[in-house]
Amino acid sequence: MLARSGVQILKYWFSITDEEQEIRFQNRIHDPLKQWKLAPMGPRADVSGKPIRKPRRSCCNARTFPKRRSGSCRPCTRSARLNCISHLLSQVPYHEIEHPTIELPNRVFHDEYSRQPVPASMIVPEVY
Repeated sequence: MLARSGVQILKYWFSITDEEQEIRFQNRIHDPLKQWKLAPMGPRADVSGKPIRKPRRSCCNARTFPKRRSGSCRPCTRSARLNCISHLLSQVPYHEIEHPTIELPNRVFHDEYSRQPVPASMIVPEVY
């Protein structure tokens, strides 16, 4: 329905090695600040991930993830993100839009108006 309405849909798949996934799961288990990332299916999917590997390989083609010299089809996280951003931006039709010149009128000051001080309860304290 969205595509028929003219919405362009792009889907990207980022993949990491099994070793990297194990490190991330261990960090999430032991770091209380990362435990929210643990889903009930997460660690089990890693152990029994074989059913999802075949569909994943079918969508991980040479055009999406070019092979490196090492033979791996998984680029590093930073370059994968940059490549994805670059590809996404290249898919958006962009053209310069001419905007009319805006002229602000002169500001009118009223003698009967005086700005009251901001109450301390409304000010965010400067910590940094």
